[in-house]
Amino acid sequence: MTWALAGELVIAGYLVLLADVDRRTGRLPNRLLAPLLAVALAAACVHPPAALAALAAASVYLAGFLMHSCGGGDVKLAAGCGAVLGSVTAALLA
Repeated sequence: MTWALAGELVIAGYLVLLADVDRRTGRLPNRLLAPLLAVALAAACVHPPAALAALAAASVYLAGFLMHSCGGGDVKLAAGCGAVLGSVTAALLA
């Protein structure tokens, strides 16, 4: 198994955990989102397009948040996922 594949499996497992918590409680706690946001910040520092991808992904959910269609945790999750994807196009498609 390569390190890239292992990393992808860890991220996938983490996202499944977040989905299960959201399904059971209807919330995404900050203590569970903090690691993703730390990785997103590191990705944005190393790869500047990751910051743009985070903003692009979060902007869609921010509009939903302002219209009371989703919660703040969804906005933070989208920003983190956008940064991990690293591309504005991939973030908007996801």
